[in-house]
Amino acid sequence: MRLVAFWTFLVFLVFFTACGPSNLELWQRESAQAREQCAQVRGSRVERMRACEQRRHEVDRKYGQPQDVFFEATIAYWIAVAERVDRGELTEAQGESLASQFRAYMEGQRQQAELLKSSQRALDAAAYQAFWSNFWQSWNVRPGEQPRTPIRCHTYAIGTSIYTDCK
Repeated sequence: MRLVAFWTFLVFLVFFTACGPSNLELWQRESAQAREQCAQVRGSRVERMRACEQRRHEVDRKYGQPQDVFFEATIAYWIAVAERVDRGELTEAQGESLASQFRAYMEGQRQQAELLKSSQRALDAAAYQAFWSNFWQSWNVRPGEQPRTPIRCHTYAIGTSIYTDCK
């Protein structure tokens, strides 16, 4: 009876996970729709960017996607540059140049952070391995060897013969 229940559960599990769209697919689909809707937003450059950013946050929150602090900083910088372009303080080419420079800077920061995370993960793994290695060595899980008594030999003579006994 238990075997039948297990196989039934397994068949339903495979069916529902293989046939339905995954959460990642739904998020990607809705993110693409949000990007298409951003192209249709009217208004100043800043209003369009803020509306798109708000929509992107809603989609990410809906599907439980983590916030990317590097991307958030880049968007905030782009909005500040767009405000300056809208006010006429910068030309459009200058604004695009500043935005691309900042994006390159943030990508460098992201790579440094990933490098630090990977080296920290390696250190954590080494510490974990060292802990368990020392733990099992401190607990003598194998039976220890019995101390051996030294072999003692005694040589003696009986008549003209020499004998040696070792114990």
